[in-house]
Amino acid sequence: MRPTTELITTAERGKAVAACLGEHGAMLLQNHGLVTAGPSIEQAIYLALSLENACMMQLWVEAAGGAKALGKPEDIKAKRKHMFREEMFKATFAYLVRRLKRS
Repeated sequence: MRPTTELITTAERGKAVAACLGEHGAMLLQNHGLVTAGPSIEQAIYLALSLENACMMQLWVEAAGGAKALGKPEDIKAKRKHMFREEMFKATFAYLVRRLKRS
C-alpha cells in the first residue's frame, strides 16, 4: 500500500489495508486513527478499545518522563492471554450494548 492520507472508501483501498494488516488485528492509519479486524465484531471492537486505551496510556507515560519496564516477558504474555479471550470480547461488547441502550 502506498503512503496516503486518503480515507479508505473503495474496495481497492480496503483490500490494501487488509493486505497490510496480514495476520495482525490492528494498525494505525496516518492522519486517521486506527483500524481493527477480527473473526467477530466483538473481537474487532475489543481490539479497537484496547489499542485506544494503550495509546492514551503511552501518551500519559511519555508526559510523565517515559516508561519503566516492570514486567517480565513471560508475565506480559500471560496477561495478554488472559485479556484476549472470547469471553472478554463478548462481555465487553455486551456491556457497550447495555450502555448504548441506556443513553
